[in-house]
Amino acid sequence: MKSLKINVFIAMCLLNFPIVFASTHQTMSKCLGLEEYFIFKNKIKGPIYKINQDLIAFISSKPDLILSDKIYNEICSNISKTNSPSLNILEHIIANKSKNKFKIYSTDIILIFLKFIQDVQKIAPTYNCLDKQVPYLKKYKDYVRFIGLDVNLKNINLSTEQYHQLFSKLKDINKLFAKCKSEKIKKPN
Repeated sequence: MKSLKINVFIAMCLLNFPIVFASTHQTMSKCLGLEEYFIFKNKIKGPIYKINQDLIAFISSKPDLILSDKIYNEICSNISKTNSPSLNILEHIIANKSKNKFKIYSTDIILIFLKFIQDVQKIAPTYNCLDKQVPYLKKYKDYVRFIGLDVNLKNINLSTEQYHQLFSKLKDINKLFAKCKSEKIKKPN
């Protein structure tokens, strides 16, 4: 009887092995789901919550993108209030437009990013906070405004380094807003 239980246990383990093995793939939707859980657990509201939801909706309409371990670790590890996988994904797609491993060159990505910028601007302490504090953001918005509905990542002439500088400022909204508030206090009305 004991050997039958052991054989059943071994058979169950072997039957479940492919499921365990298959689940080791790192996907973009898994990454966004982990961030969504972090957002829920920490009761985070605002632009980061919204961009996560927008990207989940966008990615769910695409075949699930399997990420290499290196890219998954770059984008999805160490989730925190200043390290958003959603922003990391956008940065990777937008900044690496010529080497984009995801093959996503969609106007939707640009619109998701612009919506995020609008959401951040809505809660900014001053009307020009982002344009003053985030390098190349004004230039980016001007390109998009100039190009209009024909907007495409390849048409926006910012270097990879310029994009990285732009995103690095956007990743810590609280620090960005603190700088805007301190400048507002320094200037007399």
